[in-house]
Amino acid sequence: MKYAISLFILILFVCCKSHSDIGMDDICFFETYFLKTNRNFSIDSINFEEDFFNSHFPELGTIKTPQTRFDVKYDTTSRYVVELKGSINFKKNKFKYETKDIKSVSLIHMSIWKLSNQRKRWEYDKDSIISPNNCPIPKDYLNSIKKDFFFVNSQRVINVKKQDSKCNSFPVVRTYKLY
Repeated sequence: MKYAISLFILILFVCCKSHSDIGMDDICFFETYFLKTNRNFSIDSINFEEDFFNSHFPELGTIKTPQTRFDVKYDTTSRYVVELKGSINFKKNKFKYETKDIKSVSLIHMSIWKLSNQRKRWEYDKDSIISPNNCPIPKDYLNSIKKDFFFVNSQRVINVKKQDSKCNSFPVVRTYKLY
């Protein structure tokens, strides 16, 4: 009888623990990653792609985006595409931003498309609950995509002269193909 009660308590504890862990992951998916003030990373090992802040106005400045090899495959027959939207936040409102002015990177929105069925599309934001029941892609794949998003956006090299000093962030979008 003692063993049955002990086994029941152990199963109850494990079930409650796993249920609470899933809830914590749901809350923390959309978050803000704050950068340390002294960002020392070796740019020798990273390849960058240089682009203009605004292609119509190249005088506004440049952005160098690190190129990573994101090689995750998932359900190659369905061909999923994940798009993450966020923002790079700066320390102060001013007209010229540099890499040292980056304060944080925020993940705001996620879209998932199933290319084999154009009508299948999922949209999530910070108010949405992402659970295995309503998301077609498993958590470990989503977490690896999120880590890549934060790494790429926190390692950007920025030299931007803005026309508006009221906004202290700019939007970023990154697309991941899981096939």
